Amino acid sequence: MLQSLRVRVRLVSRALHPRNELERLVVRRYVLRRATLGAFRLTRAAAVLDLRIAAAVRRRELPYASWLGLYQPVTAASPGAAAGHAPASVVLYPAGATLPRMVRCLRGLRGQDVPVGRIFLVAATPGARLMARAAAWLAGERGAELTIMARPPGDPGEAVLLLRGAPVLRPRALGVLGAALRERAEAEAVYADEDRIGWGGFSQPFCKPDFSPVLGAQYDYAGNVVLFRRAFFLRAVLAGVTEAGLPAWIGDATIARAAVIHLPDILHAEPAARRMSHVSGKDFDSALAAAARRSGPLPSIAIIIPTKDRVELLRDCIGSIFDVTEYDRTRLSVVIVDNGSTEAEACRLLRELADNPAITVLRRPGGFNYAWLCNQGAAAAAAEILVFINNDIVIRDPDWLAKLAGAVALPGAGVVGCKLLYPTGLVQHAGVILGFHGLAGHIGIGAAEHDGGYFGLANHTREVTAVTGALAAVGTDLFRRAGGYDERLAVAFNDTALCLACNLLGRQTLFLQSALAFHLESSSRGHDDHDVNKRVRLLQECQHLLATYPGVGHDPFYSPNLSLLEAYEMAHPPRHVVRPARAPRGPRVLMLSSTFAVGHGVAVVADMLARGLEEQGCTVFIGAPRAERAMPWPEARRAELADPLSAARLAATFDIDVVMVHTPPFFDIFYLLPDHIAGIAYDHGEPPPAFFPDAAARRLVDAGKFAAMRHADRLLAISEPVRQANPNTGCGILKLGNTHLACWDEGSAGRRIAARATRGWSGQLVLLSVCRFHEAERCYKGVDFYVNLRRALDLLHPGIGALTRFVQAGKASRADIDSLASAGMDVVANPSDEMLADLYHACDLYVSFSRWEGYNLGIGQALALGVPVLASDIPAHRAFEVTMIDGLADAVAAVVRAFHDRAGAEHARERIPRLQSWAPSQRLLREEIDELLGRAADPAVQADEGAAIYPPHDPAPCKASQVSISERNAAKLSLT
Repeated sequence: MLQSLRVRVRLVSRALHPRNELERLVVRRYVLRRATLGAFRLTRAAAVLDLRIAAAVRRRELPYASWLGLYQPVTAASPGAAAGHAPASVVLYPAGATLPRMVRCLRGLRGQDVPVGRIFLVAATPGARLMARAAAWLAGERGAELTIMARPPGDPGEAVLLLRGAPVLRPRALGVLGAALRERAEAEAVYADEDRIGWGGFSQPFCKPDFSPVLGAQYDYAGNVVLFRRAFFLRAVLAGVTEAGLPAWIGDATIARAAVIHLPDILHAEPAARRMSHVSGKDFDSALAAAARRSGPLPSIAIIIPTKDRVELLRDCIGSIFDVTEYDRTRLSVVIVDNGSTEAEACRLLRELADNPAITVLRRPGGFNYAWLCNQGAAAAAAEILVFINNDIVIRDPDWLAKLAGAVALPGAGVVGCKLLYPTGLVQHAGVILGFHGLAGHIGIGAAEHDGGYFGLANHTREVTAVTGALAAVGTDLFRRAGGYDERLAVAFNDTALCLACNLLGRQTLFLQSALAFHLESSSRGHDDHDVNKRVRLLQECQHLLATYPGVGHDPFYSPNLSLLEAYEMAHPPRHVVRPARAPRGPRVLMLSSTFAVGHGVAVVADMLARGLEEQGCTVFIGAPRAERAMPWPEARRAELADPLSAARLAATFDIDVVMVHTPPFFDIFYLLPDHIAGIAYDHGEPPPAFFPDAAARRLVDAGKFAAMRHADRLLAISEPVRQANPNTGCGILKLGNTHLACWDEGSAGRRIAARATRGWSGQLVLLSVCRFHEAERCYKGVDFYVNLRRALDLLHPGIGALTRFVQAGKASRADIDSLASAGMDVVANPSDEMLADLYHACDLYVSFSRWEGYNLGIGQALALGVPVLASDIPAHRAFEVTMIDGLADAVAAVVRAFHDRAGAEHARERIPRLQSWAPSQRLLREEIDELLGRAADPAVQADEGAAIYPPHDPAPCKASQVSISERNAAKLSLT
């Protein structure tokens, strides 16, 4: 009993600390269950609490201290240590700092891995100067290098490190900050992420957004460690602070974005008590509304509402606009765009609304295209500001239009969105994170209205990259310059595309922290994520967005140290990793595939490319799920991986340079990889989903694969048909070879005779087909056609049929074997490589009637042994220059011809192999890796005239418009 009480006391004590979320949630659940006599377990709130506890448990898997040591080491290969480093002067304002804190700050300065210039310790009062001298003495500072003064120096030096409140720098801090300032001529200031140290030494990282002047007018996000150029420091920093106590420069919208650099490096530690919010978001938004009213006549606003049927939604929406809104009605108009309502009550309401002189009703029937409907409404509007809202929006804030008008009027403002709530009062939208789950996602879903979330950011109006179009305002002129909504995005991402188009015009998307309205999300259409076909369309529209805006994967207002799977949690791994110094070495490559098992063509290709890279000095790791008959590979460089997140963690931990992905689900790793790891997507192709009973699920997999590939640095395909089927541009071809397979040699004739005799095939015509023949794949693999050929031959030419063996080999289950054996086929299931080689030697004709192939390894093996091939007429087979058939009658005739030729082939002494070497592909893959890593490829390596990589059919790259085939390779590749 006493022991149990101690455990409970310890748990409650830990729960009192604000960082111990897991313990706090567990104690809350315990108290609620006891207070309700167990009834709490059956409530929805209990289920939500259990989900939060589960998420907290997952976050405990890598404690922050371990994360920091793994991805942000204390010291690293700092670019600041380069020759020519000019020591920066330090201006230190220790206001509010204790003596121990000042001592640690000064020791941290002297522990930098680059030289530090003079330190100016600004202490205004005699008592502060006395404490500063004590701190300098305790820290071992020499007086000649530290000056204690009452006011800032007038000429501090060319680079000035401003410290406020005595923060403690990590050893590499000054070198990293200085390097960033030197490398960008346009940069004037550099700030970095920080640790917030609380009670008991608990720390929490603050991973900051990029330069955000609107946020900076309310919130000191830049922190107490900033490196400035001298002129900027004297002009913008020493000018003082705002009335609210904020540094004036971080809220100055006239400063160019390129002038302020944010580094996603955790370079210093500060007390958790440091005040960041100086102006509440509520007060800021109220000031926006007041400014709009003070500036003269209120701007004219047109509210545009697309709708169809669902009369109850439209009635509540329109009612809330006219009943709640406090805005000059002479400056307000409404345009309703009806997409073909047919319900009688809805049509009646639209007729009534059309009688209102402030409302225009446009009839625009046809297929649903939200972007087109919005553009139609905008074209009919005559106002300075356009406000687009869904028909499932209900206004709750009387000042909503004045706040939007004030925000649109801010310097450089683009699209303006706001906090939206579910009818329950919980948050539905607090801005959008680009790249979330590979696409885009709302911030703050399910939070309380006034829950500030990550460091209180959700309670401040601020810059974001995108907002939802459910309620969004934009200046009419800007809307037209941006081209309006992209009508190719009929349902999803059209709002994101509009935000990005305005951003490219130099205007920044803003999020208003005020909860202006309720949103009955997707009430009028249903959720896209509950229907496979809708999810496919969602991914296809994402694909278009990625193609149009290549940089969409990087959100400047969401740190690469934060997760794209769980909002505002630490990413594991982060997309920014600090790499320690290391000795020169060859590239380290991670190959990822859903299988590395014997009997799978993808595994063979991955194995051959990996072996070629190893021979050229690379270190190759293989990642795949566990398999009973795996391809041989050194155990130390094999990893059992089943999902892209685990693969990304392994890549970061093992200091991988390049990840090459062969199959789903690993293509999603390109969303998660640290920025220093290059990604190659190698497309083996997928058969059309229509060939399978689970077609919808396969379409979803394909759409996800193609969307993820857009984030790769390099995109390759195994053949021209696969390249043509890939909607991504900039795809090259890396050919496959067949020299790894059994080839016809001096002993092959004897092996052929022995194999035929062993199986009783002497004097007969032997047809061989090799492929997986599971029931779901027989149709597209052509196995059903093969069985029908057997039946047709027996029917039309029974004598020939009696002397012809139809052999089917490949992976199969017992049921598959029985099914084909009953159809008169010779079945060789799950053969070893040696057994397969015997079958290829023994056969007279290799057949493949597949309806789709990216590359047919079975034909490749047949050609390596000089075996004649009969194949279906598909693009992948045409590349082999083999005999192709058109229909069953054609196939029967070809078999009859082969039967009459069999006598001469029975004791064949010589067959002519047709070989395609792997060497060109292996060499050119190494060169592509070198280019991605910025290395110069070995000039001694020359490609054969049968070069393996073709130039992409579109020069547009796959990732951030940065990667394409080099001019050196392009000259070689033109030979193909």
